[in-house]
Amino acid sequence: MKLLASFNLFGFALAQEARDKSTIPKMIFGFPSEKIISYGINILIAIVILILGFIVADWAARSIKRLTTKIGLEPTVAQVIARVARSGIIVLALLIILNRFGLGGIVATLLATAGLAIALSLQSTLGNIASGIMLLALRPFKLGDLVEVDGNLGIVKDIGLFITQITTPDNIAVYLPNTNIFGNVIKNLSENGKLRLDMVYGIGYDDDIDKAISIINRILNDDARVLKDPAPTVAVGGHGTSSVDLWVRPFVSPDDYWDVYLDSHKNIKQAFDDAGISIPYPQRDVHIIDGKTNL
Repeated sequence: MKLLASFNLFGFALAQEARDKSTIPKMIFGFPSEKIISYGINILIAIVILILGFIVADWAARSIKRLTTKIGLEPTVAQVIARVARSGIIVLALLIILNRFGLGGIVATLLATAGLAIALSLQSTLGNIASGIMLLALRPFKLGDLVEVDGNLGIVKDIGLFITQITTPDNIAVYLPNTNIFGNVIKNLSENGKLRLDMVYGIGYDDDIDKAISIINRILNDDARVLKDPAPTVAVGGHGTSSVDLWVRPFVSPDDYWDVYLDSHKNIKQAFDDAGISIPYPQRDVHIIDGKTNL
């Protein structure tokens, strides 16, 4: 208020000085010179208020982020609070400018009468805002988490009041409306700090099962990225049409998931080759009886 009063006093002084100048014509382009000068001063003050509004808004956003970091608030929540504060200060500056031009009452009336129409036309947008607030309050995931939401798998990059951005493993940015997230199943793959790899290796029926299991266990134990707790599971999971299927279930951190998955397939195949353990192709036995072929 003190700042606004100072602007008013400054504008009044300029206008008074302008009126005292006898060299200023009474009419400029068919309009009274006093009104033109008054509007010109108001425009200059409006520009100053707008610039100061952006400066104060940016300063407030940075201060809120620093403060929330000190008190240990979730970065996602801090980011949204900072955005809302910045937007609120800018809107306040715009309202002060409109009020200076005598449009404050008109704007308030228009906002009041158009409020219902806007609310009805923006139901989905308001739903996104409500969902965004719930996501921030319940915090099913945070920035940097690997999640699967609405059929999309990726790392959370940004959480806003309207949309949430994730980046898929193939580096595609996906923007999801918050209603699509909050209204669906959310899988947070990072929350527990570990993920299980599900792999299946088939060996021939004539191969040594215990030897194959021992080789797989050795490879997993030699890999520092494989977690020791819980211990990897390697066991016979089924008997296929042409192979004995070994289920391999090690646990790794989310960041190592794909690297361990790909390296394990390579290392186990090479170890099987060196040990003479086969990974059979799909096959079918054909029996010939009395010159007739039976499949």
